[in-house]
Amino acid sequence: MGIIDKGIYILQIEDECIGFLNMDFIKNFDLKPNEVEFVKNLIPLQIDKGIDDWMILRLDDIAEQFNIPKPTVSRYMQKLKQTNILVQEDFRSPLWKFNPNIVHYEIR
Repeated sequence: MGIIDKGIYILQIEDECIGFLNMDFIKNFDLKPNEVEFVKNLIPLQIDKGIDDWMILRLDDIAEQFNIPKPTVSRYMQKLKQTNILVQEDFRSPLWKFNPNIVHYEIR
């Protein structure tokens, strides 16, 4: 899979990291604007934890942090899991990360 096929681009310039989403990726997975915003909110959490490390995403904490109702957060996370955008460590585990096959990370 080449860089153009990736869905999430993370660019690090010195100490700053910026995340971008590929518009074709959004269309291919039929992500709605609210789901796109949710993914954008998760990118800094993944960057802070480490690009290929597990994030601890607890439903209550994420709902409060992003100011989104718990049922909505649950629905977003399930859709992202079903589309293989997010990977869950194990069933019922709070450990999640972006699928490394869809993330391009570059340091400049």
